Amino acid sequence: MNLENTTVIENFIKIANNFPNRTALSVNEQNYSYSKILNKVNLISKNLLSLSKKEKIIAIIMDRSFLQITSLLACLKSDKSFIILDEKIPLKKKKIILKKLKIKTVLLDNIKKKIKSKGIKFLNKNKILKKNNSNLMNDTYKNDIVYYVYTSGSTGEPKGVQINNINLLNFISGCQKIFKFTKKDKFILLPYLSFDLSVFPLWNSLIAGSTLYYPNGSDILYPFNYIKKNKISVYCSVPSQIDIITNILKKQKFSCSSIRLSVFCGEPLKYYQIFQWKKYFKKSKNFNTYGPSETTCFNTFFEVKKINNEKLSEVISIGKPMPSNTIQLKNKEIVISGKQVSKGYVDQTFNKGKFIFKGKKIIYRTGDYAKKKGGNYFFLGRRDKQIKISGYRVELGDIEKNISKALNNKNVLAFYKKNKIFAVVENNSKLNGKQQQIIEKNLAKHMIPKKIFFLPKFPLNKNMKIDNKIIIKKFKNEY
Repeated sequence: MNLENTTVIENFIKIANNFPNRTALSVNEQNYSYSKILNKVNLISKNLLSLSKKEKIIAIIMDRSFLQITSLLACLKSDKSFIILDEKIPLKKKKIILKKLKIKTVLLDNIKKKIKSKGIKFLNKNKILKKNNSNLMNDTYKNDIVYYVYTSGSTGEPKGVQINNINLLNFISGCQKIFKFTKKDKFILLPYLSFDLSVFPLWNSLIAGSTLYYPNGSDILYPFNYIKKNKISVYCSVPSQIDIITNILKKQKFSCSSIRLSVFCGEPLKYYQIFQWKKYFKKSKNFNTYGPSETTCFNTFFEVKKINNEKLSEVISIGKPMPSNTIQLKNKEIVISGKQVSKGYVDQTFNKGKFIFKGKKIIYRTGDYAKKKGGNYFFLGRRDKQIKISGYRVELGDIEKNISKALNNKNVLAFYKKNKIFAVVENNSKLNGKQQQIIEKNLAKHMIPKKIFFLPKFPLNKNMKIDNKIIIKKFKNEY
């Protein structure tokens, strides 16, 4: 794969032409071959070229479906970039994004999803799937940006990240070198496409010539039966989903031998979670990864080979950099450079203090802290997770780790409000005397929470990560 002189869509077309009859996508119990996808991509592309000639960015507002996947590929075939505005993005945020990107064309699968906005052309599925006998085809790909994704900014203003062909192809190439995908692999796409973790299963599957399984409904949150039924071999999710899945599987006899690879990203991964995962997916090789949206997807990888029972509450290393990345620690902050790093935010005013441009080299300051030990990096937490109390610098992650260990590996959130430290534990019970003694023994006096709250179940946000803001808000009247 010549990364310097090719595009993502060219690679997909090549795979589709070489393996036309192979199943590329399975959604809603329907299988679609590479040739069927390419035919639909060509049709939608023709209509886009005739209906939106000058537009360079297309928004897609569709449910998880065959049409959604073919539409984003058709955007690239038409030499246009795309942004996914799916059901996980609130209406208010959709309007902000449409305005910021100056979107003029939106693809819909249902006219009821039309948003009130001036100057926007809404094309429903009847228009984009209309039979087109014209010779309008695009075979030259000058538009470098593949897609846009918006992240939540600390100011509350969403920040648009632009990912180009070199970013994405280097990520795909790095994954191929590490994970050795084959055309026999079956990927499951659990994250919504507006979430950057979806990049891993979506593009690695399509460019490797594998099969992508795209579940809906309850199979997204509880995919174990779907995985077993379809003999999924490549799994990817946030670590929180391990807890959801294994807590249910404790009540039933279940084992699955098809998964050969599990990749976790988006949150700190703990040894107890892999310990539980291995009970039901025994043949899986398990990897912890790390990386922000601004650098395409994940940038580091670590294979979890050994599990020490004495370290079950500890956070697993994020490992070493992917082949096309370089990672450095600047005052403990993770700083990333390399071919996966985006060219910066759409609104360049956000670049200050985050992106550093040195000629062709682009450096991204993550705001995440880490340490390096034995050639591997260990995630320590966000920059804003460090506080100062009584003259001491305190890492809230350190408090969380020690309380978790005292309570037999329960999820813990520590936070700082009104000059006091508090903690919330995911548990139905309360602290007993022995647990209190362990906490007081392992934490310095100034690190012991003023009060520890208990919550039976931690809520999850739209990306199925633990929703820290909601948890803290629940106890606002008690601190």
